[in-house]
Amino acid sequence: MLTVPIFSALKAHDEASYLQIYKLFRDGVQQGRSSAELKSQVKVIFSQKVVPRYLPIAPDAPLVRYWRAQIAEMRELAAVSHQSCADYAFPDLATSPVDLDKALSRETLQEDLAALVDLIRETDLSRAPQIATPQIETDLEYARKKVREKIPNFLEVVSEPIKHKDQPGLLCASVVYFYSEILSWADARRSGAVLRYLFVATN
Repeated sequence: MLTVPIFSALKAHDEASYLQIYKLFRDGVQQGRSSAELKSQVKVIFSQKVVPRYLPIAPDAPLVRYWRAQIAEMRELAAVSHQSCADYAFPDLATSPVDLDKALSRETLQEDLAALVDLIRETDLSRAPQIATPQIETDLEYARKKVREKIPNFLEVVSEPIKHKDQPGLLCASVVYFYSEILSWADARRSGAVLRYLFVATN
């Protein structure tokens, strides 16, 4: 496992998460589980337990890189299927998880993994989560205003996505436009602060 960058990064910076995945592999091999099943379970651990620990506290540069990789994935998914993009952006509404390994290009997948490794290596897990500040509130309202110019009901869409589950193009565009606006700012400190706060406020 330690020959794989994502696992070596976890071992060095987040041993508790590494041990959880190590035990999953160890027990799975002993029980004769397939590699596909184990890989699927590891993805669940990363998405539900590992990554959420980092997003509210990560430094600006690796956090911005991580979200750029996420938006690049959504754009690539949308180019083929708005439904796949919407399912990825709003997994609670999806009938089944999106198989990114099949849906995305090798280059996009590699950048996603590299961004995640960077996020793990650069984040101090003892750091306190982002709190609201007047600057964050101002920047958030600016981002919302810019997106509303393209999607007037943007806030309703992201606040109550279930009402728009039959409009995958709208769901996808709302998320992509919003995060793309935040990621477009020249000052990574502003982008990072808003991205950290958004995760805290919505989870």
